[in-house]
Amino acid sequence: MFRENLRALLAERAEIDAEEYWTLEQCWEKETDLLCAHMDEAVAFLREDCTAEEFFWLSEIFDDVTLRSRSPAFVQATRALLNKYPEESQTYRLEDAVSQAEGILQDMTENPGWYRFQDDLHGLVAERSGISPKDEAAILRCNRKMADLLCDHIEDAAYLHHGCTGEEYVWVSEVFPEVARRTQSEAFVQAIRTLPRKYPRETRRYDILQDIEAAEHALDTTNASGKAE
Repeated sequence: MFRENLRALLAERAEIDAEEYWTLEQCWEKETDLLCAHMDEAVAFLREDCTAEEFFWLSEIFDDVTLRSRSPAFVQATRALLNKYPEESQTYRLEDAVSQAEGILQDMTENPGWYRFQDDLHGLVAERSGISPKDEAAILRCNRKMADLLCDHIEDAAYLHHGCTGEEYVWVSEVFPEVARRTQSEAFVQAIRTLPRKYPRETRRYDILQDIEAAEHALDTTNASGKAE
């Protein structure tokens, strides 16, 4: 079933025009979710059954899969594909995608703190998503921990633009205003401004624009009061 599902997604990807960037992003996220949820099968597929065309399409998400799975076996399997399909690898510069994935693994070794931040955020998002909407006290406690984490690592705000998933966006948006108010970080506000275009469906469904506008207001209000003084 994994291979059938993956091939269906790759067929979907092949039909998307390169200029439909946000549609591409959504397709890439589905591919990444599938591979990361079935990593052993993904590695076996790359080693045993991946065609040259599939290698080409999958190379678009090698970095995202590596970032989320942190699987040396996955990266090793992508390197093996370069040797299996040398002509296609050279024609489409697939070496670049594999080298980038290898670089991510190396960076994980050299900068473990940044990846711990991501792990902590993933954990809090999972916790928040499991809380009953009626348990307001638990929601408040979880959101406070989420805001504290983002404030303590505000230098990693770019993660929200480059690596935030749709699910993370939905739940973390609840603390956008508080984080902006506490940190007064323009980089943070700039990062969250990009997310409605990346995740339009989630933005509309959960009315997240209100949270982003509140974050912008928190930043603008404090800046204005500082200038007035």
